[in-house]
Amino acid sequence: MTKKTSKYKKEEVEPKFKHFALAILIILSVISPFFIIGDRQAKKWNEYLKENGKETIAYYVYPQGRMSSKTYEFQYIVNGKRYTASLKKAPQPPSNCPFSEIPMMVRYAEEKPGRSITLPQKEFVYKGYKIKWITIDKSYNYAMTIKKIN
Repeated sequence: MTKKTSKYKKEEVEPKFKHFALAILIILSVISPFFIIGDRQAKKWNEYLKENGKETIAYYVYPQGRMSSKTYEFQYIVNGKRYTASLKKAPQPPSNCPFSEIPMMVRYAEEKPGRSITLPQKEFVYKGYKIKWITIDKSYNYAMTIKKIN
């Protein structure tokens, strides 16, 4: 028995930097429009929620993510279902905080309650207290200010 050999030589093409760069360029050009469109849609939703959103109180539940991209999750209930809204800075209640749960003002869309934004700078009334969250000079936290209503 003899081995059959092909009359064509096998040529191996070594990947070059040009091929790699071209592949990355093609991938980015295909994917980037989706990110641009998604970002525009998110901005439209945020503007819509600021104007037309329905307000409710959400309560802090847990942090999520790693140190570089940590978010702080707040839960609110609409029509018996739980939804979450997130905040990028940590909420820090004062040591004499009279509440067991940490409240935050949230606006959500009635037609899509899962779409929401947190409003830490908005002052609101909760259990006989005026609450507002403030941040001081690019701090990584929001501090809660509480004033008792007489």
